[in-house]
Amino acid sequence: MLTILAALVGCGHVGPSPAAVETTQLGHLHFWQAASRVEPVAEALCEARAPARHCDFRIVLDEQPNLAADAGQSVGRDGRPVLTVTAAMVARARHLDELAFVLAHEAAHHIQDHLPRLRQIASQSGEDPAAGSLGVMNVPTEAGIIRAHAQLNRFELEADALGAQIAAVAGFDPLNGVRILQRLDDLNPGASISHPALADRLRVVRNEIAG
Repeated sequence: MLTILAALVGCGHVGPSPAAVETTQLGHLHFWQAASRVEPVAEALCEARAPARHCDFRIVLDEQPNLAADAGQSVGRDGRPVLTVTAAMVARARHLDELAFVLAHEAAHHIQDHLPRLRQIASQSGEDPAAGSLGVMNVPTEAGIIRAHAQLNRFELEADALGAQIAAVAGFDPLNGVRILQRLDDLNPGASISHPALADRLRVVRNEIAG
């Protein structure tokens, strides 16, 4: 319909409004601001806890269109840990604290060695332990996830707890940052196969900060 209307009024192209473009650019700027503060804290903690592990994080903003609000931790072929956040996730964030929490959570997955442990669980359950990623919604094979439900929930809660620490040390408010989980839960209410119930995740973050 917009294309037809544009033709009728003599416009050759209909693109995002200036306001939409400005909002997107501002969101991306905030993302990299949060990343610049979270990354050194996460790397320092990684080096302190696991000096033999690759701790030079590569942070990626995936701007492919039509991707869902998502974030994940993976490992490149060179062994370098990769933290990927989609543009839709950035657009859903309302505060730097939220972007920082998402990044800190994903970094925590790597620091706690969750991805190799997940592949081991999948292998032991008879599933294909092919490379996958750990993220807000992105995980390896569904059959393996079902068999390892309890462990996956534990991984997510561990990443929430350590992610809250990382975000706090980086100068952000994890209690404000964790609010993004509530909006994600609105899209997919309740506990998923790979993630604990929202109430459990919020409680872990509150307890971590209180402690």
